[in-house]
Amino acid sequence: MRQEYQKTIRKIKDEHDAIVHQRDEEGRIVFPIRIKEEQTVFSTFQSNHKMIGGEFAEYLDTITKGIKPKENLHLKITTKEEGVDTAIRNYYHYQIFDINRRLQRNWILFFIMLGLAAMIFILLFAIPFLNMHAVIQSIVEILGWVICWEAFDTIVFKRSTLKYEQYRYFVLFHATITIIKK
Repeated sequence: MRQEYQKTIRKIKDEHDAIVHQRDEEGRIVFPIRIKEEQTVFSTFQSNHKMIGGEFAEYLDTITKGIKPKENLHLKITTKEEGVDTAIRNYYHYQIFDINRRLQRNWILFFIMLGLAAMIFILLFAIPFLNMHAVIQSIVEILGWVICWEAFDTIVFKRSTLKYEQYRYFVLFHATITIIKK
């Protein structure tokens, strides 16, 4: 059973490496994309800026998921549509902007929760002077540690996930896009 599992994993890795090692003359990883249904490319909700639809964006995210963020991409898209390259850049521009906002919000939450935890620990030192029960002291102590842990979880673990996602979107935003007309 274990040998079969290892063979399957090795086969998947070899197939992935075969895709990843298709590079152009400048060393960028090439992803040929042929769009069969043109109506699935653009978002049905239009504003001043044309953007790709969710299904196409999900496809781009999926095919580039195994790529290291430091790699450069070259998307060769075969389509009848005009403005696909601009729509891709607009979509990932907004994605990067959204992640920047979430990263800033994480810093603000970190400092708020850290301040709240500090106040709770100060209260913890005041509890013996206020003649409160030991159970209340334990509850306040646990509350302080939970808030402190949540603050560090927000800044250490959630931030690294967001930064990785931001790098991936940055690579897609700066990808070389070649449109091949059908």
